[in-house]
Amino acid sequence: MTSAAARVLHLFLEKRDVIGVTHVPGRAVTPESQVVTTVTPDTCQEQLDREKPLPREGLAGIHFEERAAIVEHDGSAPRAWADALARLDANKPPGDVPPLRWLRFIDDCAHFLDGRWAERAAAFGWGPLDLFGCDRERPFPRIDHLGLLWLLNGGSILELHRDRAIIETGGGGRHVYCRRPIAVGRVVPAWELRQ
Repeated sequence: MTSAAARVLHLFLEKRDVIGVTHVPGRAVTPESQVVTTVTPDTCQEQLDREKPLPREGLAGIHFEERAAIVEHDGSAPRAWADALARLDANKPPGDVPPLRWLRFIDDCAHFLDGRWAERAAAFGWGPLDLFGCDRERPFPRIDHLGLLWLLNGGSILELHRDRAIIETGGGGRHVYCRRPIAVGRVVPAWELRQ
């Protein structure tokens, strides 16, 4: 597990309702190396102990700006994205998004950062609506308004280009996600949804 994933997971685990997530390492996954590690508070703490640990008092000792800086630095994310992603609350899914699906989305955002995809996406002109966007009124059922990271659903990005991304599903299938015009006003980034 990379440093960004451990730190973001630590932030989620501070909320006592979250007991763990399944994590696919950020390196290239092949049939021979397909490893799934269950991340729990104990394994997360072991990882943090090997790295520079966060303050023992948990989130109370880490101000929002500090969390955003971790996301920005470790994930090479633009500062605006880092600020917004640091505000997502794993315990408060917005609107009609099921709690487990919300956790998966947040986990996929962490993997996106760990894989250094944010830097590449920004260089190729992908904006927050292309990546994190969803329907303002019905975020979960309107799949035609979902950004790339909502569609990962535990999968991984294999390639990212200016006009498309190739993703691999959890079952090993491959899909091409094509960037399309965004219904501005109707589609908003996940962090603008009411939680």
